[in-house]
Amino acid sequence: MKKSLLPLIFLLLFTTAWSQKTNKNTNKDTNSIPDIPVWYLKTQDKNVNLFVKEYGVGDTIVVVHGGFGAEHSYLLDAFKDLGKKHHFVFYDQRGSLRSPAPDSLISIDKHVEDIEVLRKELNIERLNIVGHSMGTLVSSFYLEKYPEHVERLTLLALAYPKTAESKEEELFFEEQKRLGSEFVSRPEIQSEIIEEGFDRDRDSFSSKDTTNDWRIRFAGVNIYNVERWREVKGGMVFYNQRAGTAAGRSLPESWNHFKTYKEVSVPITIINGTHDFVDIDGKVFSKLSKNIDNVEYVLLDKAGHNAWIDRPDVFYNILEKGLTKMLNSHKDKL
Repeated sequence: MKKSLLPLIFLLLFTTAWSQKTNKNTNKDTNSIPDIPVWYLKTQDKNVNLFVKEYGVGDTIVVVHGGFGAEHSYLLDAFKDLGKKHHFVFYDQRGSLRSPAPDSLISIDKHVEDIEVLRKELNIERLNIVGHSMGTLVSSFYLEKYPEHVERLTLLALAYPKTAESKEEELFFEEQKRLGSEFVSRPEIQSEIIEEGFDRDRDSFSSKDTTNDWRIRFAGVNIYNVERWREVKGGMVFYNQRAGTAAGRSLPESWNHFKTYKEVSVPITIINGTHDFVDIDGKVFSKLSKNIDNVEYVLLDKAGHNAWIDRPDVFYNILEKGLTKMLNSHKDKL
């Protein structure tokens, strides 16, 4: 896979309250979730501070959002039912909505170092990390550089874990891209547009019509059940294309995080949907992760890039297992 393919995901996608001495939240009342004031994390770069939002009680888990160039809020629904068991730390990456930064100070290396600064601020030796979409890429680069500081890694909607190293892999990735393109242009999207009455002259659209028409198309990329488009968050002003482009341009020429996964003694759970446009039916990533003992790969049937919207019936249970222990088999389709 060439770096030139990465902008596809940039265009389509889209929490100190108190000082901790361990990775346990000190609030013992798990029947209520405290309202924790948001705060800003000082980074290694002057005048670049990251917006941080904390939610829940229990073991601390750092959540790395996707994009590049998106922000954390679209992920809140994915973790809302787990706040009585876990303490989640969300943050906006540099350059994203609430964490402004000049393009010159945005790179994959700086994203990685920001997680390390956050880890030190939280005073946790080994992080439990969840990444979504391009957040899986940032999380994996962090794992590669700081494996001694990762306790567990959960990857939702795995994105671009490696570049092609052979002609065969190039063909795999090209087919992966073709299937993704077919999915995001499937007829069900147009059917929903017609159902909502947006198959008319766009000059007649109100501002609300324009927004809703866009959201249906945005949902068509990120979820399988496009009729649930009202549940899809993010995009538009919540997405910074410049930040995404700056991070994408900073990527190395090649990488192989499956190799990284295999070399580290860290339990890793990958949760993908059969209709995730990055890897339809898990055809590529399932194969590449198959012989890595510490990696558990779960494929959710009839789920897209934002699987918690498509399959809430199983997503939260699988996520909870991934956050606390390894799953029992390499590949489950649920």
